[in-house]
Amino acid sequence: MDDTAKVTLAAAVVGGYVLGRTKKGRMALSIATYLAGRRFGLEPRQLATEGMRRLGEMPQFAQLQEQLRGRFSTRVVRR
Repeated sequence: MDDTAKVTLAAAVVGGYVLGRTKKGRMALSIATYLAGRRFGLEPRQLATEGMRRLGEMPQFAQLQEQLRGRFSTRVVRR
């Protein structure tokens, strides 16, 4: 790790400590996440769609999805 990276890491740690002590950590994290998302062109709807698609591809979640569909359809039919 070069000196610039060490200084950046130290500044991030100190900044995080100060923000956390002043109870502004949550807001700072929200702003940082928002700015990072804008920088990389991420959209919440696109991320949610991609996440759901990937979960659907996993066999464990496919079984859970089938169970939930069965329970939901049973409740709808009972009403």
